[in-house]
Amino acid sequence: MKKRCLALLLTLVLCIGMAIPAGASQFQDVPDDHWASDAVDYVVEKGLFNGTSATTFSPDSGMTRAMLTVVLYRYAGSPAVTGTVASETPFQDIPEGAYYGDAVVWAYQNDIFPDWIVSQDGGDHNRTTFAPDSPTPRMDFAQMLGEELPFVDVTQEALYQVLAAAYPYYLSDEADVAQIQAAVSWAYTQGIMNGTSATTLSPDRTITRVQVAVMLMRFDGAYGEVLLQQAVLALVNEARAQEGLAPLTLAQNLTQAAQVRAGELPVLFSHTRPDGRSCFTALDEAGVAYRTAGENIAAGYATPEAVVDGWLHSEGHRANILNEDFTQMGVGHVQAADGYGDYWVQLFVG
Repeated sequence: MKKRCLALLLTLVLCIGMAIPAGASQFQDVPDDHWASDAVDYVVEKGLFNGTSATTFSPDSGMTRAMLTVVLYRYAGSPAVTGTVASETPFQDIPEGAYYGDAVVWAYQNDIFPDWIVSQDGGDHNRTTFAPDSPTPRMDFAQMLGEELPFVDVTQEALYQVLAAAYPYYLSDEADVAQIQAAVSWAYTQGIMNGTSATTLSPDRTITRVQVAVMLMRFDGAYGEVLLQQAVLALVNEARAQEGLAPLTLAQNLTQAAQVRAGELPVLFSHTRPDGRSCFTALDEAGVAYRTAGENIAAGYATPEAVVDGWLHSEGHRANILNEDFTQMGVGHVQAADGYGDYWVQLFVG
């Protein structure tokens, strides 16, 4: 579970209509008193979903495998991919130029898909059919995102039957069942996925657009900033590795200081704090001990990939990222309502 979540976060919408994104209040089928109106508004504003028309969201329509893959790809920031479906995956039923092609390549390269989507008859990533229009069971969404659950339909026997019915070509085993149980346990205990009744989770039921919207909003609220921080760290360490430098580690107190600084940038975009003090006083307030320190700031970049690329193309910022004396880093990020949108901070110490 952790492996798949980190893949999504570190690498970590719907593209079936061409409607201009609109707020939930503009969808006639998602009125303001709809139980999920806030979630629909949230995912549309973030660009994860479009409406199915200018005035409809179709909240109860099912999600296909291709649709959900695109949702997760866009949530991850739509990172650039290398290669094509034909060169990077075993799938032969995805036409060239398909809207979900890059998303499938990204998901395959980052091990997002459960084994029963990429393997057949016990083979290793040998399934040539992706079946983009097949419905996505609720259990697959939890898997692509070890405690006892109060649900009678996620027992070992029940899940064997679910897998056999949904994926008759796949020879499931105890490891597959345990993987699903861990995934739905995690999603349920974290408050991301609810039961469909007091005793059922309905893992085989096709997940709907509105259910994905709600779960993504909950997931983003719980893990969004952590994933951004991990993504920035991974990109920084990739750049350092190319120069033969040791990797940095994320430090909680540094990240706390960086988050404070990010919150100050919409007020004063400067290495000087709004009260006139040096940016490094935030380190002192967070109890950070250091011999040398540096700060990078940025605004207007929507993704970790974009902001790190911007820093690396700026001489002073690049020097901080590649400073051999630095050993730890903290990452701060806030979204503001002004024209710059996203504000980013890196704090380094050695």
